[in-house]
Amino acid sequence: MRDSYNHSSRRRKALRRRRLLAALIALLVLAAAVFAITHWVVPALQKEPDPTGPVTDPSTDPSTDPTDEPPDDPDGTIIYEPVFDPVVAESQQVSTAWFNDTVVLGDSRSQGLILYNGLSNCTSLAVKSLSVTNYTSKEATVPGLGTDTVANMIGDESFSIDSSRGQYYLLDKSQGELFNHVMFQCPGPLGKGVLVAPTVHGNLIVGPDANPGCEKDDVSTDREGLANVAATSKKTTTAVNFRECIRNFAGLRSEPSTHDFIIGFSEKDDHFMNIAGIKSPGLSAAPAIAEDAVRMLLEAGVPSEKKENFIGGHKHLRFKELSDEEKSAAIAKNPLYGRVICRCETITEGEIVDALHGVIVPRTLDGIKRRCNAGMGRCQSGFCGPKVLEIIARELDMN
Repeated sequence: MRDSYNHSSRRRKALRRRRLLAALIALLVLAAAVFAITHWVVPALQKEPDPTGPVTDPSTDPSTDPTDEPPDDPDGTIIYEPVFDPVVAESQQVSTAWFNDTVVLGDSRSQGLILYNGLSNCTSLAVKSLSVTNYTSKEATVPGLGTDTVANMIGDESFSIDSSRGQYYLLDKSQGELFNHVMFQCPGPLGKGVLVAPTVHGNLIVGPDANPGCEKDDVSTDREGLANVAATSKKTTTAVNFRECIRNFAGLRSEPSTHDFIIGFSEKDDHFMNIAGIKSPGLSAAPAIAEDAVRMLLEAGVPSEKKENFIGGHKHLRFKELSDEEKSAAIAKNPLYGRVICRCETITEGEIVDALHGVIVPRTLDGIKRRCNAGMGRCQSGFCGPKVLEIIARELDMN
């Protein structure tokens, strides 16, 4: 009996030794393969271009055209030569191609329009976010991230703009019914504080904090700031489940040196109107600001004839808001409305295609998000993103 036990024990030990030896050999083989790939294969592939491929003459290759890159001044300032197209008659249809090879003076939103329209060689002289440019008679200079404002282009230095970064939580619709109204706390030195509010799409938004004096391209978020937002919101309610957060983001608010909105004609030039320093509540105030600006322009003698071809708005089909009968009619007219692409928000292929053939064409996932809400749900494009990209490529012939 004892001999049988000893024999089995020796067999088990021998088997363990063989398994250990096999594992060591496998590790050595793997290490040798990794070494060969990183030290021999990859460098060999990167050393020389494919000799069978086309040979490009740098003198004729547009991608190497030195005029594509603006020259640099010794002080680091970038110089651009603006190119302006002739005035287009109002009766003509606007063509995206007319805006190629141009320079746009504006803010970060002009960069978005350039991106979404796919304009080629079109440069926004607003470098980032709230940054702006100086403009002279023949050249436009971009001074990096200075504190200049658009008004400086005409020599108006009556005010300056700084920025303040605010961070937010965007929570799932499971949290959207906690409140029916915007809940503000008592305002403090840095603003109205952290709010808790339902969104128009049924989510809940919590924030922002305030980080004045930040860089004008800084839209980053950080753990400490977001933790402070969550903690401060508990003064309003402890019912928010922050585990239901689907997105964190930050935005920039303008901080004008006047501490108030700046709306009116510049003292430097009565043909230049400042609408600047629009802090909170800028979005809510925008319609009233527009009406006030129009009134001042009319009083200044700007022609007030209405354009005959003015388009006051565009109709958008919101499939999930239709009745069952209306949905059936829409699908019968266009079967693409019967195919749901974004399951979180119930956005159909028909709605995405409609957006892609609108007046201003979106060309990115973010553009589609803003136009028809696809990708704005709980998964944040995790599931529908690849399919949306396929639709963009197909409809805009970007394969």
